Amino acid sequence: QPVLDDIEKWEDVVKFPNLDEYDWEGSLAMQSAIMGADRDQRVVEYGMWNGQFLRLTHLMGFENALCAMLEEPEACDALFAAITDYKIKLVERIAKHFKPDIITSYDDIATERGLFMSPGTYRSLIKPHHKRLNDAIRANGIVPFIHTCGKCEEIIPDYIEIGTSAWT
Repeated sequence: QPVLDDIEKWEDVVKFPNLDEYDWEGSLAMQSAIMGADRDQRVVEYGMWNGQFLRLTHLMGFENALCAMLEEPEACDALFAAITDYKIKLVERIAKHFKPDIITSYDDIATERGLFMSPGTYRSLIKPHHKRLNDAIRANGIVPFIHTCGKCEEIIPDYIEIGTSAWT
């Protein structure tokens, strides 16, 4: 169920977990036992779910999220910036503890027929945050991928421009 009905009040509703309270070493031990990956023979990918747009839709529902992007772009941009800041902190910890070769960000901004929004809206509201996250991933020595369900070919050149190495 959506928990945010007014995008301008997102700071009152959205709370980010404290990443320093997470048991990174315990998680690494568990993952290592499961994976048993020979790092010389296998590529290790970390999936970073719920991108900026998807998180907005989870908070507000699709219709309200899309309306908020049109009616209150500044508030959406502020929320996307906060989500990206959090994800960048997460990337730093993932790089330190898991050392993946690839991080795939998941942000489904399209349907089987096309984008949920105009390419211009993507470029003005979401692309800068995708780029900033990609830049942080690369700065940590990891290759950024993006997963986008749906027909998003209109913005594949944008994905290339922001440093995405692959689209899945």
